[in-house]
Amino acid sequence: MRLLFPFLLLFFVQKISAQICNYLAYDGFAHSANTPLEGLQGGSGWLVPWNVQNENTNLPGFQITNTSPLNWLDLQISGNYASGGYAYLTAGRRLNTGTGGPFADWLTQDGAIGKPGTTLWASILLRKNQNNDEPVAAIWHESDLQWCEGCTSNKVAVGYFGSSSNVGGQRRWTLRIHDQYFPTTVQMMPNETVFLVLKFEFLAGSTKVSLFVNPTSLGNDVPAPAATLVQTTSNLVNIRSLALYFGDDAASGQVDEIRMGATYACTVPDPSVAVNQTPNATFSMTPPTGMAPLSVLFDGSASSDPDGNIVSYSWDFGDGSPDASGQTVMHTYTATGNLTATLMVEDNLGVQHALSQTVTVLNAGGSFSCLLGLVNEKLASCTGNDGRFSITNYNNIPLQLKNAGGTTVAPTSGNPNLYDNLAPGIYQLTANGANGCRDTFQVHIQRDSNTCPGWTPDPCAMKIGVGIDGLAYYSVGRPFKDFFKSCGTWITYDANPPGGNFEWNTGNQQYIPANADGYSTVVPFTVPNGSGQNVLRGIISALGFIPKGVPMRLLYEGVGTLQMYGDVTVTTNQPGQIDFVVNDEGNIFFNLTASQSGNPVRNIRVVEVSNINTYEAQPFRQSFLDKCSEFNTIRFMTWTQTNNSNEVQWANRARPNYYSQAENPNGGAAYEYTIQLVNQLHKNIWVCIPHQANDDYIAQMAAMYRDQLDPGITVYIEYSNEVWNWFFPQSSWVTDHGPQNISYPRRYAERSTHAFDIWMNVWGNQNTRLRRVLGTQNGYDWITEEIMAHADPGKYDYISPSWYVGLDHGPTGNPNLQALGAAATPENVLENANNVFTEFYPHWKMVSNTAKLYDKKVVNYEGGQHFTDFSIPPYIQSMYDAQVLPGMYALYDRMLDSLRRLGSELPLAFVMTGPWQSQYGSWGHVFDEDDPAPWNDRPKFQVLLDQIAQCVENPTGVKPVENQSTMEIRIFPNPTSGAFQLEIPAAWLDQSFSVCISDALGQARFVQPVLGNQITLGEEMPNGIYWVEVLDAGGRKVGIIRVVKIKP
Repeated sequence: MRLLFPFLLLFFVQKISAQICNYLAYDGFAHSANTPLEGLQGGSGWLVPWNVQNENTNLPGFQITNTSPLNWLDLQISGNYASGGYAYLTAGRRLNTGTGGPFADWLTQDGAIGKPGTTLWASILLRKNQNNDEPVAAIWHESDLQWCEGCTSNKVAVGYFGSSSNVGGQRRWTLRIHDQYFPTTVQMMPNETVFLVLKFEFLAGSTKVSLFVNPTSLGNDVPAPAATLVQTTSNLVNIRSLALYFGDDAASGQVDEIRMGATYACTVPDPSVAVNQTPNATFSMTPPTGMAPLSVLFDGSASSDPDGNIVSYSWDFGDGSPDASGQTVMHTYTATGNLTATLMVEDNLGVQHALSQTVTVLNAGGSFSCLLGLVNEKLASCTGNDGRFSITNYNNIPLQLKNAGGTTVAPTSGNPNLYDNLAPGIYQLTANGANGCRDTFQVHIQRDSNTCPGWTPDPCAMKIGVGIDGLAYYSVGRPFKDFFKSCGTWITYDANPPGGNFEWNTGNQQYIPANADGYSTVVPFTVPNGSGQNVLRGIISALGFIPKGVPMRLLYEGVGTLQMYGDVTVTTNQPGQIDFVVNDEGNIFFNLTASQSGNPVRNIRVVEVSNINTYEAQPFRQSFLDKCSEFNTIRFMTWTQTNNSNEVQWANRARPNYYSQAENPNGGAAYEYTIQLVNQLHKNIWVCIPHQANDDYIAQMAAMYRDQLDPGITVYIEYSNEVWNWFFPQSSWVTDHGPQNISYPRRYAERSTHAFDIWMNVWGNQNTRLRRVLGTQNGYDWITEEIMAHADPGKYDYISPSWYVGLDHGPTGNPNLQALGAAATPENVLENANNVFTEFYPHWKMVSNTAKLYDKKVVNYEGGQHFTDFSIPPYIQSMYDAQVLPGMYALYDRMLDSLRRLGSELPLAFVMTGPWQSQYGSWGHVFDEDDPAPWNDRPKFQVLLDQIAQCVENPTGVKPVENQSTMEIRIFPNPTSGAFQLEIPAAWLDQSFSVCISDALGQARFVQPVLGNQITLGEEMPNGIYWVEVLDAGGRKVGIIRVVKIKP
């Protein structure tokens, strides 16, 4: 027996170990009774502590209780439990969905729980104590904001949901999926605990959800019993957080033993299940507060594990810096405020626990920001003392406002964060919080010039710029004489595949032995599949990128074999040169089947024969230059592929010698080409800084533009692009890498001003040429408020929203395009857009007014029509047709005139060229780089030129109107109930003019020559809004006035 006993003991230990359960997430609420739930951080599998809406800590309310424990059969429980609610608030906790967290195997590409092919279990003890219809529920949902289950429709919930759970007068426990409710047959009995178990089966395009109510088979009694209710969704369920809603009254709902696991047994553990207990993270901070830069020693050596040992310590310092590891670490804070430091410990079986504590970092003044914001409620009128502004994020912080004379100004009676009836001038607003925070704002109350009779904006105060579309072999833009700069990425293929199974693209790009310029050093080259060798295919044109019928020449260096394919006529094929003509708009490509090692094919160029002697010294095509030359400023956001940029280090930036400037792996076109273009045209430039660029990259980039740009060129600098837009990865990156104690727009402001500071320092005494631009989201006013409140006014120059107008594709559209369907006309589309603009205009005005509050100016980084919602509605052809109607001109004219009156200094059209008919947007202001003048069939481009011409001389060759800026075209009366008089300056009588009257949709209603300096018009026209344009002999607009005709 002595010989057998160690063997039997070993067998027993191994058997028990095999049954040890690791929770994916767990909370047993093992805290002291009467502790508020807010901020508690027990259990495992969570990213952050419990958060009650509004950080509420009222007692009684959401709290820990121990008077009547929740239990079910012999389910393992820890004792105390959570109770609520309070004032219809919700509590929630974010699950740890990090890539190294417990749910790693369940994560989708978007970082949510719900990966197809996986199964997840969850369970909860729940009790509703009141005999009423007040909901009590637990909600697994997709939102990052843990308590805000209402922020998303993607959710699964269990509990009682009021009338949605009542069946035949009986209250039932219910499953909710998204916004559908599925009552079970199990009655909800007040004051009785229910044990609810969920099984999530994440399928390819749906999710199967099974609910088990009060299962009697627990622990290792497997398999699981039959489900009480099963439902399959028509779409995927994604989970990031768990929320609890218990209604209005304290103790109306109670919860305990929240578990999530990989198996049924682990989620319903009875005494037969050995559960790995959660480790306990704890740490000290020395010092816990101080002035930035603040170095803090973090010591987690007191952390422990009750049934194992801790194998890793991971530190998140809460300021966006990289995580650190180690039992003891040192970290230096430069960000200020109350920052949350978190230690995550993991035991030898992979269970984690996190603890968070607050580090208070002070600024040079010994305080930190209260994070207040300002809203300009009203500009002062032309002659009134009636300016008004309010304070956001107020939280009852004591405020003091003083005017320029030092006199204290009282807030509006009964509203301590609103100041009204303010005279124009500069004020000082100070806030001092009881927690030591302090904010100081210089507030500018300015007059609204639009309220001054007869005021009109200076036509030269607003310039117009344009963005350049991204490069592609299928683009309608052809900026380079060398078409190969826009070629596609190399296509690999097997010239001798086993079995003759030819593939267009074998996807072996990673095996190309490429040099620094992207050319393979040898062809064929070795690959691990197929015949073992691949060759290359280079695609140079699709959709008519290379014009038909134009003699072209392909040049290359090195030794190899190239053969042209597609509908082309090859006239010459000799070493280093292939001459050809394209015959249609299909795919044009070449196969590179051999390239000699040591002297490989390289430096490929595809050039129009007519440009063969100029393409190197003068790389840009003349039609591209001609169109760019019309604009004041050129933006290169899409050209340099700012969105989705992976550039970090300057050494890896996009290079001008890379074979494709469209497919550069480290960005789009090289900066050198942007500089060469604006130098040649002597235009101002708008540069976007890659969001991941390190400080050295930003400094080197600044130095390149400083050293290579011609003197006198103004440089607008912007950090990335649309960092508020969650469609682009830069939004998540900046959010994740900024101080977590401030909102994401404030994090963007900090990143931006840091980059601006580097540029300013590098440019030194030339930095007066820099214009620092903070982008914002037009339509979401809070983002503008947060950015401008946080950014130091001395560290930026402009706030910059877009100036788009879209369509209302829903049932609220006027007219209702959805209801009209295929019967909707282009005129309906334009009318809908005009009405959308009318409704959206207050947001434009908000940005302008808020900028004035900080004494800042506005530029608009991009804009124009934004009709697409990226779908294909039945009226899409009318959306296309609207692009070329006169009403599109009128719509743009209306928007640009509105921007001028709001004080914008520089709106930029999104892109100059783009396809006319695409479900992804008719973005181009011309539809082909080679579109010739006149532009009457390209109204979006023509209106830009006409707006520019309001300030500059007529470039058409027609004699300009003399002294136009000092003379007026007048219409009176306006509004009118009958006819109106058009009067032009007498000094113009030696020239020929015509008048064109268009309705609000841009349809021309009346055209006639102007004879004399005063004519009568409009007698027979119906009531409405009209645009009266005066055109010179060359058809150039020299004046436009809006006329309103009303009922008599």
